[in-house]
Amino acid sequence: MERCDDSYGVIGELGTDALLSYATLPDEPAGIAAKDWCEDLCELLAWENWGLLLRAETRPFAQLCGELAAHAEQFMLSPADELRAHRLRYEADQTIANVAYLHIATGRLTRFVPVAQQLGSEPWTPIVTLAEAASKRGRQEIACEVFAAADQPGLQTRLPAQTVPRADRQATNTIRPI
Repeated sequence: MERCDDSYGVIGELGTDALLSYATLPDEPAGIAAKDWCEDLCELLAWENWGLLLRAETRPFAQLCGELAAHAEQFMLSPADELRAHRLRYEADQTIANVAYLHIATGRLTRFVPVAQQLGSEPWTPIVTLAEAASKRGRQEIACEVFAAADQPGLQTRLPAQTVPRADRQATNTIRPI
C-alpha cells in the first residue's frame, strides 16, 4: 500500500473490506482453529497503520466473546512490552488501543478503567471511545473513572475529559447573536 496512489480512496476501501472480511471469517468452515485465527487477527491489527479502521475500530472484535475475548486480551497485552523494547512504540500503543476496542465491542465494562490506565492520556481517541461506550450503556460513573485513570502526564493531559459532553455539565451557548 505504501507505493499506491490512493487519491480517490478506492484502495483504502478495498483494504478495509478485506480486513473486515477476515475479521468476520467463520473459523469452523475455514478449518482455522479459533485461537490461531484470533491471534492472527490481533497481530494483523497491531501492524495496520493505514487508517483502514477509521470509525470502525471495534468491528474486527464483534464476533469475539467469552473465552476467545479473554484470549485476545491476553495475547495483545503480551507483545506490547516486547514491541516497546524494540522501539516500536506506535505498534505497542496500537495494540493497547485494540484491547480497549475489544472491550468496547464485547461489552466488558469492568475492563474499561484498567485499559484506560494502561493507555494514559496521549492516545485520547480510544479513551473518549471507552467513555462514550460506558455512557451509552448508562454507566456514567465508569466513563468518569476512565477519564480519571487516563489522566496521566503526557501531551493530552485533561484534554479528553474537557472535550466530551457529560451529563453533569451544563451546555452553554458561546455564540451571541448580533
